[in-house]
Amino acid sequence: MDLLNYDFAKGAEAKATDSALLNEAKAQGFYKSYCRWDNLANQLMLGGGSISLKPDLRSKQRVAFIAYIGTHMSSFTADHADKVAVCAMLLKEFSVHPADISSAGIPNFAQGK
Repeated sequence: MDLLNYDFAKGAEAKATDSALLNEAKAQGFYKSYCRWDNLANQLMLGGGSISLKPDLRSKQRVAFIAYIGTHMSSFTADHADKVAVCAMLLKEFSVHPADISSAGIPNFAQGK
């Protein structure tokens, strides 16, 4: 699945879990995986925070991702485990994990995690 060019649901439709995204998250092993991306998704959903988007994303991709993930994370409609799986997969695709950012705030892609 090409997540970078995916046509994300907008508005109220983004509150329900997109079955195609959930199936892809399960196929990629994000469902109840308790990996660092799951932890980040949970942290953002339950306590807030910020993320650093990958620098090579186009503006349209940034806007679509932020609009979808913000609405989906705050939804009470979707099952929590489903939200975590989808959001973890999307965070991995669109953002830089905080552990991969150097103390100077520069993404460190050499770590390859």
